[in-house]
Amino acid sequence: MYEQVSHSLLNEILTNLKPDIKAENIRHFYTRLGANFYSIYSLFYLLYGDRDDFKQQAQRLVETMARNIFCALMSTSKKTSSGKRTTPGSSARNGQAWPYTVTVLPAT
Repeated sequence: MYEQVSHSLLNEILTNLKPDIKAENIRHFYTRLGANFYSIYSLFYLLYGDRDDFKQQAQRLVETMARNIFCALMSTSKKTSSGKRTTPGSSARNGQAWPYTVTVLPAT
């Protein structure tokens, strides 16, 4: 469901995300987050809406979720000969292969 206040906050949060968690390979996560953010926002607001740092805490919540999905993706992926990581077909949902590819850069 779309609700203007919650989604304007989500847009602000996504704009302020650190570059390392804006990765293209978790865009499906961000799509699902957008679809479900009103529910997340409503519950989070019930718990913490009266706090002065509500927006900062909502930012931390989204960052934590994004980092966790990125880490989970990396831990279930396999490195291919091209240096990319792909998730195994056994992680498929609804009969479809996991749609993410992660490029692993060499350590500097």
